[in-house]
Amino acid sequence: MRVTNNAANCGASGAAEPGLFELVYVSRAVERLDQSALEAILRTARSANAEASVTGMLLYRSTAFLQVLEGTEATVRALYDRIRADRRHFRVRTLIERPLAERRFPEWSMGFRRIDETDELPGFSHFLEESTIDLTDAAASEALEMLYVFRAQA
Repeated sequence: MRVTNNAANCGASGAAEPGLFELVYVSRAVERLDQSALEAILRTARSANAEASVTGMLLYRSTAFLQVLEGTEATVRALYDRIRADRRHFRVRTLIERPLAERRFPEWSMGFRRIDETDELPGFSHFLEESTIDLTDAAASEALEMLYVFRAQA
């Protein structure tokens, strides 16, 4: 298990930001990614996100991604369009898209946690292990709760 974050100061904690938006999605990698491939993705994402004032967190397990993005709606939607077009993954599914009162990951241009198959973590659901993702409101809430648990542990 590996947790990384970065203090890019993308958003002011607790400060009101008009037009703030949150998007949470899941996807599957075409193939398992090794540590160097994940680090390359993170370097690129952190740099671009810091420049665009996007914050969030990415969880990765086996071939599954779960990510939350925060920023202005136009910026987040444009980024998500690029993510959906990325051929390194497929089955990209939106779980949550909604206005946000304040950032939940204000200091991370991209927090990251790689969850190993051997990890036994309190608060961890088997959400990322499912071959198909249930797109109900309950599943979306479970995904968001998992992101918050890992944010608190970082």
